[in-house]
This record gives sequence, C-alpha cells and structure tokens, in this order.
Amino acid sequence: MRIVGVFSFGKKEDLNKEYSLQNIPLFSALSALEIKILEKYVRLVECKKGDVIYEQGSEADAFYIIISGRFRVIQKSRMGDTRVIAFYHRGDYFGEISLLTEKPHSVTIQAVNDAVFFKIDKKDFLKMLSEMPALSFHLSRSLGMRLKQRDEADKVAGSKIVSIFSQAPNMGKTTFAVNLAASLFHYAHKRVVVIALSERSDEVARGISRIVEDKQFQPLELSKADFNHERVMREHIASHRGGFDVVYLSKEKGEVQEKKIISLLTFLLIHYDIVLVDMPLQLSALELKILSQSDTIYLLAKGYIHDLEKAKSTISELKESLKFSGNEIRLIISEEEKRYPETLRQMERVVDHKIFALLPFVSDMKDFRIDGEMLYVIQREKDPYSRVVRYLSRELTGALLGLVLGSGAAFGLAHIGVLKVIEREKIPVDIIAGSSIGAFVGALWCAGYSADELEKIAKGLTKKSAFLNLLGIQDFSVVHQGFFKGHQMLHYIHTLIGEKTFQDLDIPLRVVATDLFTSDEIIFDEGQVAHAMRASISIPGIFRPFMMHGRYMIDGGVIDPLPVKVLAGLGVRKIISVNVLSGRSEFEERKELIEKRTLSMEEKLKTEPNFFRRIQLKFQIFMRRRYAANIFNVLMQTMQFMESKIASTAEQESDVEIRPVVTDAHWAEFYSAEKFIKIGEEKTMEKLEEIKTLVRE
Repeated sequence: MRIVGVFSFGKKEDLNKEYSLQNIPLFSALSALEIKILEKYVRLVECKKGDVIYEQGSEADAFYIIISGRFRVIQKSRMGDTRVIAFYHRGDYFGEISLLTEKPHSVTIQAVNDAVFFKIDKKDFLKMLSEMPALSFHLSRSLGMRLKQRDEADKVAGSKIVSIFSQAPNMGKTTFAVNLAASLFHYAHKRVVVIALSERSDEVARGISRIVEDKQFQPLELSKADFNHERVMREHIASHRGGFDVVYLSKEKGEVQEKKIISLLTFLLIHYDIVLVDMPLQLSALELKILSQSDTIYLLAKGYIHDLEKAKSTISELKESLKFSGNEIRLIISEEEKRYPETLRQMERVVDHKIFALLPFVSDMKDFRIDGEMLYVIQREKDPYSRVVRYLSRELTGALLGLVLGSGAAFGLAHIGVLKVIEREKIPVDIIAGSSIGAFVGALWCAGYSADELEKIAKGLTKKSAFLNLLGIQDFSVVHQGFFKGHQMLHYIHTLIGEKTFQDLDIPLRVVATDLFTSDEIIFDEGQVAHAMRASISIPGIFRPFMMHGRYMIDGGVIDPLPVKVLAGLGVRKIISVNVLSGRSEFEERKELIEKRTLSMEEKLKTEPNFFRRIQLKFQIFMRRRYAANIFNVLMQTMQFMESKIASTAEQESDVEIRPVVTDAHWAEFYSAEKFIKIGEEKTMEKLEEIKTLVRE
C-alpha cells in the first residue's frame, strides 16, 4: 500500500481546460479574478489504485478536491477493526475539517482506482481563505454548525441540510417535501428528518404514527429545548408513516437565539443523513437563519414569464445576500396540466439559471394525503412524478448511476448485449448519455423497449433490409453535403419512437451531437427524441448534416464519442462507460485478419478447378485489393481513429469501463447483430461484480 504523501505531490502550474477550476462545484461562485488567485495555490496530483492520501491519526497538511476517480473513507475503531464508512467521488473535497479544527485526521483516505485531484497545502489553504471571502463564506456556512461541536464534527461530515421553498401557494411544495423524504428513505436508504415549518405543518404532523406517551404530538419550543439530553429531544421527534421522522417547531414570538438554531441543526445532523426543511412562504428570522446553513436549496416555481422573473430575483438575492453558488440552488419547475408555452431553454434564458428538473403534473394528487402511509411515490412508483422525485433523491445522496453508450457504427450493437445484462441483474440505471449509435440504442431503451426487443429489431436487419431501412435508394443525395439525405433514417427512427419527447421517456437521457461550424458540443435534453437521434448519427460525408434551430449538426462522436463528462457535469457520481471503438491493437489485428483471408482466397484460386468459381474469386480478390480504401471506409476509418483516442481518455474518468470490441467485423456490418450483442453480454458479465460493488457504494 503506497502512501502518496511520501512522493511528489505534483507542481503548481497552468491548468488546461480539461482540469479547469471553474468545472469544480466548490469554486463555481468565484469570480474570474478569484480563480486566477486560486490557481497560484493548486497542485495537480495523480495517484494509482490503492494509494493512501493520508492515514487516520496523521496531522492535517492539505485540502483536497477530486477531479476524477473514487476514494474510500476508512475508519479504524479502538478495537482495531476497520470499516469503510463512505466513498468520495468527483467534485467532493476532504481534509478541511482537520485543517479548521486543528485536529488529526479521524479517517484514512484511499484511492479505489486511478485518480486525479487538486491539492492545496495548509498554509496556502489558510491564506486562500483570507484572500477569497466568497469561498471562505461557503466553507464556513457548510461547516459552521459542524465546527460548533468539534467532538461531533466527524459524525456529521456526510450529512446534508436541504431547504425547500416556493414563491407562491398551491405549488405542491409540502407534497413534494413529504414525497422526497419518503423517496430518500425507501429508495436511497437514508435516515431522514423533516423540519416542518410550512403552512401545512399541522397536516404533516397528523401523518405521525408513533404518538409520544399516547398524547397528541407536541411541537418543539426551540427557546426551551435542551440539546444535551437526547432522550428529552426524542420526545419531540416522531415517525411519519412514510418512513421518515418529523420535527414540528412551534410558532414562537420574539427572536430565537442563533445558538439554539445551530444546536438544533447539529443535533439532527448527528442522527440523520438528510435534514429536509419545509419552508413557509414568508420567511421569518428563524427560517432565514436555517436557510443560511443549508447545503442545498430546492426552489419551486411555475414556468410562466412573470413567475420565472420572480424566481430570477430570488436566486440573485440568495447568491448576493447568503453567498450561495449556482450549483447549490436547484430550480424545480412545477408543471401544470397544460404545458407551458416556452421551451426549457427559453425558460432558462428568462431566469438566467439552470433548471434542475421538471416536476410533472399529477391530476389526482389530492387523493394521496401527505398525512397517510401510502404516499404517491410509493403507491405509484413508475409514474413520471415518482421517477423525477426518485431521481432527485438519488442525486442528492450521490447514489445516481449513469450509463454512457459510445459511438461506433455497427460495433455499437454491442450496447444491446450490455443492456441485457443490466436488465437481467436489475442494475438501477438512473440516466443515460449517448453519442451516435450509443444515442440510438440508449434512446430506444429509455423509451421503454426492453433489451430483448432491441435484440429482435437488430437481428431482423439483413443486408437488404438494413440498406432499405437505414439508407434506401431514394435517399441518395448530391454528394456536396453527404451521400445520403438521411430522410430514410429519420423515417425509420420515427417508426420506432414516434413523436416522443425527452419528457416522455422512462429514464432521463442526454444525446450528444456536434455543431458543424463551431465544433460546439450540443447536448439534447428536450424536444423530439427522434430529431436528437438523427442529429447524433449524422456521420460526416455519409449523411447530410441535420439542421435544427438554424444550426447544422453532425455526428456526436466527432467531438465526444464517449460522453462521460456530460453525466459528470450533471452531478452523476457513479458512471459505467461502454466503449466499442477499437484501439491500436484491435485495428492491427483487424488488418491482419483481412490480409489472411485475402491470402487464403489467393491460395484457393490456385487449386480451384471450376472456371466460373475462379472468375468469382479473382473478382473478389480484385475488389478487396482495389477498393479497400473506398470513400466510405476512408471517412469512417479516419473518424474512428480520432474517436478512439478521445474515447480512451474519457473512459478513464468513468468508474467501470466495459470494452466489448469485435475485431472480426466491419463498421457497416449491421446485419451481423448476433456477434456484437454476444460480446456485449460477455464483457459486461466480466465486469458484473465491479458494477455491483459500485452500486452498493
């Protein structure tokens, strides 16, 4: 076991775009000038699987921020037993508690796989905080309550405070809060407590099944609370039928001491993984103080222009007054029965903030009382509203599992084999990102096709039907834009997926395409899925670029053949990538196979007695020699050489890499689905234990 601290910690240097500090959520609120200051202190460090960053009991000497890879947090008990208590992923940071409390490290941090991280030495970290008030405020707000009670700091380091509020009544805020709490308990397996402060607090309180001493559950008077006696505090915490606990605060007159608020939050953070705060419409001094201590804020708003402008003002105030970063404010648009006139992108332009999720409208939500046991997300777990809430609960707890399906033409049929194993083993994929053929297969699976149904579709393609369905004689085009118009392909896609939009999909999906004239990566997450699929598979020179919204779009594989970073940018902590592209060794092996077959045909020609068969063999050998470098092969091989290098770098940033590469195949061999699907299954089975370990983390 290698201890990284013994070796070189890298050097302070200019950071390239790939390792930009602005991509780290912790630094997202910093100005360009502050980023420049920060760059002076940062060291870029690489480590290998199994390396120890620091050991339990050692003195704190640095602050660490993860760029890629995973780390396990190991704690050794007084009896000498060790256990893994948590995992850290990209975007997480560690070491700050020991630095600020001046205590030895209480855990050991070890790399689960090869990783890259930033390191800031202790003296630079402390100097940095003094030079950058925004970062200092962020850390002190996140850790303030933890550092109030130093003995308990390590116990609450992984807990979160999440505040939920809206700007108008009748938006389903408390319903959302209760269903989110139930989802966190049932699907993320977290200990959850709700601080009920909203106008519907009494209704939430009625959902409590454990009545203290057979009396009506009494609200907690914060000014009189004694946080040093857990038994006394437990009398004011009761269990809701949905599986989570509730603290019901009384409406006290006068200002409550800040120390009491901090003590309450610290007490709850010690005993729960998630503290959800259901805020009222009008925030008093007490609610504002709780809000200022939150790690995450869910702001519910409607999608009309005037509501979005109001949300913009609120977000601006949260950033300026309470110093929240954009990543800490999650804007949730509560949909209505009739869809809003603006698209998702138009709404984002109005509010000048990323819309984190769309909360689907439920016409009969009133039939599912928030004080009952059968909450909507439990009773109707497959409905769109429940899927969104479940996704939010898994994202909040770092449990999201993403699947990345890469480009690769016919080689991408191996994705179907991967999906067969994922279905069979019940691997809980939360979101998919795909390029080119990966987008094609991923979109159909997200739309409800099973892996077996996809296999049937793929095996139904023969040499003739593949050409007619995917290309077609009438689809030939004047070659100034591409050999084929792509109309037949779009028609084929429509026969499979119809007019479905991204909002209609069972599983969230991101489709990648490339802007022909700017090389920008276009990420589709709204509108018709068929159009996004057609854009993503626009192979340069073969299909015409697909025009949408005034932009010409070509194959997503050109710029991002394995879009791991797309999911990482959405906060997905656990990523499985499927790279079907050949590397250098596979390209060489494929060349040798072709040469062997050609030589075999030449040997057979020497002994072939049949005149017509000899003519046929001569023609086949001539065609192999003369037209191996035809324009289609030139375009596809050139593109796949380039994509292979990009993908090999991208797959290193995923947590599990699956490489179902077939050497004995051609990029256009869509009529040989069986061998691609078979290797997809085989290579996924080889990685199954690794995948299951990732899921358990």
